Amino acid sequence: MRLASKFLTALEGNFDSSQVEKAFFETNQLFLSQSDVSDEDISDLLDVCKEFFPLPYLTEDKQYEQLWARLEPVYYRHIKEWEQFTQAIARCRKKRKLKRLCIASLVSILFIITFVLLIVHRPVSKSECWICSGKLQSYISYESAFGVINLNSRSVSTIPKGSWEGNHSVTITSSENGTMIITSPITSESYRADIYMQADSQPDESLISKYLCTDCVKIWSENKYDVLLMDASGTPFPISDSMELALPPYTVTASSKSTECIRITFEKTK
Repeated sequence: MRLASKFLTALEGNFDSSQVEKAFFETNQLFLSQSDVSDEDISDLLDVCKEFFPLPYLTEDKQYEQLWARLEPVYYRHIKEWEQFTQAIARCRKKRKLKRLCIASLVSILFIITFVLLIVHRPVSKSECWICSGKLQSYISYESAFGVINLNSRSVSTIPKGSWEGNHSVTITSSENGTMIITSPITSESYRADIYMQADSQPDESLISKYLCTDCVKIWSENKYDVLLMDASGTPFPISDSMELALPPYTVTASSKSTECIRITFEKTK
């Protein structure tokens, strides 16, 4: 266990690629300096190192490309060092020992795969949900009355509070999927948000599930469009072609300008 212990000790509880590289280098130096390294010692080291130097067949699954990309440089950088172990490993002729190593390696790989899958597919909790926790609401500042939010990109276009008298500002927000939101005042008492969308501009469940809880994903994935309206209190409203909301001191209505554009109008009630 001398080599395996050296490797684990040199890691110092740090498993990033640079520390693994350092630990392997120090272990190899110990190996080169020893003249009585046993077959069992080599087997134990190989058993431990396989957890940190994954087998190449992991790259066959695209899901693990990023994981492999981080570890691959270390693996191939030290491939020559691995070759120095080949002769010693070849002396391990005990079939039961090799079988145990194969089983241990397989269990380790399955554990790593399961752990990665749990991280990738872990549901978002209510406290982490961007709607339930108020994170999206925080993007609507105290100076804004409403926010028009693109669900897929999480971009927010705001409608300001207060007087719109003399306000000639125009704000344009666009996202990668082609949705564009243009906000501008109409009069001192009304404001508008023109939403231009592609024909297939719908909520992408694979995207929104990364930041919304299961309940919110279920609700908003059924939305016709990939945008929603949120007031300053954090209450979300689905946007439809014939929306009409009374949210004092505002009235909010929506109408279709074309098959690819919806206009939302915000009017101050008298």
